[in-house]
Amino acid sequence: MKQIILNPGIFLTVAASAVVYFLLAINLSKSRRVRAFLHISFTAITLIAIPGTDIFPINRLHPKWLIFPSLNTMILLAIYASVAIIVNSRFKHLLGEFLSLLSKDIFLGFLMVFLLFSGSWSAVPEISFRYSVGLVFASALAAHIGRTYSWKQLSVFLRFGNAFVAFFGLLFSIFIPSIGVNEKGWKGLLIHPNILAAFLALTIAIWFLDAIQNPRDRKLSIPIILGLFFVLIKTNSTGGLLVTAILLSLVSVMSFFKKFFKSVPFRPAFAGFVVFIVASLIISLLAFENIETVFAAFGKDLTFTGRADFWAQIIGYVQEKPLLGYGHRGFWLEPGGPASFVRTNSGFRPVEAHNGFLELTLDLGITGLILFLLSFGRSTYLAFRFALQSSSLDGLIPLLIMIFLMSSNTVESRLLTVDYIWFYYILSAAKLNTNSLHTS
Repeated sequence: MKQIILNPGIFLTVAASAVVYFLLAINLSKSRRVRAFLHISFTAITLIAIPGTDIFPINRLHPKWLIFPSLNTMILLAIYASVAIIVNSRFKHLLGEFLSLLSKDIFLGFLMVFLLFSGSWSAVPEISFRYSVGLVFASALAAHIGRTYSWKQLSVFLRFGNAFVAFFGLLFSIFIPSIGVNEKGWKGLLIHPNILAAFLALTIAIWFLDAIQNPRDRKLSIPIILGLFFVLIKTNSTGGLLVTAILLSLVSVMSFFKKFFKSVPFRPAFAGFVVFIVASLIISLLAFENIETVFAAFGKDLTFTGRADFWAQIIGYVQEKPLLGYGHRGFWLEPGGPASFVRTNSGFRPVEAHNGFLELTLDLGITGLILFLLSFGRSTYLAFRFALQSSSLDGLIPLLIMIFLMSSNTVESRLLTVDYIWFYYILSAAKLNTNSLHTS
């Protein structure tokens, strides 16, 4: 009996049923406070789950489960539907909020439409369509969260939610290494040390921002930052350290020279910031290209080696379908397709391009890449303007997310995926397009 009860499928079914009945009971109470609490709880759990936190039952609440039909999908849909019904005053505008974002950011709007139709030229149309629909749903949810909460509130969600994931993962890495550690280093509750390292880079930057803004809270923020740095080092990810350095540099420059930037005409100030972005991208690529020479003395386990081998091969396949690409996920998931011939000199066979911009070009061609870059450029422009106009340093968070997306996607594929980086991007874009500085 105990084994039956603890079976994940049965447990989830029973738990979901209990949750649904509990939520319906709450709905009958018509309590605004209870509804607000439920929405906050749902948001917190979603933001904890979205990085791919691999601990039951949080790992069963990730939107990725909506891509393929399963028992977990049905349960997840029931939970989403129940929450939406109960807090309908907040969720009833979800679709409208997302469409509003797509109408304001027309490049993102065209990209989403292009994504949904990419299955028509994919070798695996059904799979492409499912992945596309899952991504659109996750994007709509991100847009809703972005428009619902202020940046101050979102900062709290991100700081404490991400710290929870990091430190809970630390416990697993120390006490249950079979789960929290792989051959490269610590991975905590995430899928790989490199993924954890990138996640920690953004988390450290947001906590660093809080330490600057709230000196009285440094007794909490500084120990947390040091703890996060400890976990980051244990991931053995040089890329994570590099992204952390870029983000902390951005926070330092924008925090301490904000008055100077305000005194300069906006266009020259933004042009200077664009130079910073380009320089960061070039430094990232050059650093990874020469990473073995620079860090060999430290005995680092570096995973960049070999990427250049298959990047050249992938670019060759991009040239075969330059305008439209292979359809969303079509290149990698086609049985016996061209991806089966992509290998490094050592024989390693990748399952992704390990570069978000190259991955996007594989999926949607040059057309999709241009649409995304135009959307990204527009959002970065709005984020920079918002950072200068906001009275709070929390206004720097969307700018941090833009730089984080760019730098982390130089060596990992995290664009157009049901992943926390894309989720944060849509969340930021939705917030920036509300044009309401008072919510900073």
